[in-house]
Amino acid sequence: MNFRQLQIFHAVMRTGSVTGAARVLHISQPAVSKALRYLAIETGLPLFRHANGRLYPSAEAEALEIRAQEIFGRFEGLDHFVSELRDLRAGRLQIATLSTLATSIVADVTAVFRRDHPKVQVEISALPSRQLVELVRQGDVDLAFFHTLADGAKVDSEEVCSSEVVCLVGRESKLAEKEVVTPADLADETVVTFNYDTSIGWMIKETFRQHRVVADGMLFVNQTATALALVSAGVGIGLIDPFPLFGKSVPDVVVRPFSPPIPLIARVAFPALQPKSLLARRFSTVLKEVCRERHATSPFPMRMLS
Repeated sequence: MNFRQLQIFHAVMRTGSVTGAARVLHISQPAVSKALRYLAIETGLPLFRHANGRLYPSAEAEALEIRAQEIFGRFEGLDHFVSELRDLRAGRLQIATLSTLATSIVADVTAVFRRDHPKVQVEISALPSRQLVELVRQGDVDLAFFHTLADGAKVDSEEVCSSEVVCLVGRESKLAEKEVVTPADLADETVVTFNYDTSIGWMIKETFRQHRVVADGMLFVNQTATALALVSAGVGIGLIDPFPLFGKSVPDVVVRPFSPPIPLIARVAFPALQPKSLLARRFSTVLKEVCRERHATSPFPMRMLS
């Protein structure tokens, strides 16, 4: 017994005749009769009795139809689910991002995305850049959103926007009066930034070295939110990536450009060995739209790249 035979049998049981089944399935009456004949042979069951030009189902046929209804009910449910997937009304989206982006841009993007796709299951994993790059390479997530130095991408990705490392200064600090902060301005300050084993931290270290500035009072953090809290508390001056600050109010802190510029690029990456899911494409589109909105009101240098 195959699916087509069961489909024809189900149509006969629903319409009550070979003619009706042929009509709803858009096939010939002989094709229906032939399928019923083969189904009876293959199942070894007496399915129908012909009398006075009509078909009368047997008890076995009635029992088989109950199971057939269950099968086609599930199939219709599957067909409906496929429609929901196609229309982005169902499914699962797995995103990997940096912790600082998870609580800022990605949170804002997810809010917009969920308004249009409330039934989609979204999973966000906040991870170090090396780990999230590996996940997207292996195809364990649908997309990754992260930032790197200008030439620091280690996976195929789309550039979304660019910015630069910025300086966070407490409003009471004398540096708050400066238009631009340089390494020389920070020589005697406690600098709150990322550890040297990160790409941004290493680049900041190199910038200080190239300008012959020795910064002994470094205070290392692994999250921009921590740096922001420390600067707000008057502990030091922050050198951080600006992306988590997009659209955020920081009343106790002044954001100043840092010179020489340390360019950063925000990127979205997809698994290279599998097709982009419709949900991942849609999330990427919303991500770019939100970044474009942030670009219009950004208090620090920012340029859209896509």
